[in-house]
Amino acid sequence: MPSGGAIILNTRKLPNAVQILITNTGVGMTKKQLNSLGIPFYTTKEQGTGLGLVVVMSIIKMMNGKISFSSNLNKGTKCSILFQQK
Repeated sequence: MPSGGAIILNTRKLPNAVQILITNTGVGMTKKQLNSLGIPFYTTKEQGTGLGLVVVMSIIKMMNGKISFSSNLNKGTKCSILFQQK
């Protein structure tokens, strides 16, 4: 978040799952950027490799979890991670 902002972390216990919600008040993403998340070597950062989120998504998938994103340009981004009980 170039101009500062807030990162909010919430957790919820659902009947058969645990959810982690991460929200920020940053610059947000376009639909094209959202659709490109998780593609190896895709990055919007000058010094980024585009592999960090790919690794995170892979680990969550290996743990039978689900990750999803929503974003509004100039308003921020939300990430939801859901781990269901086996």
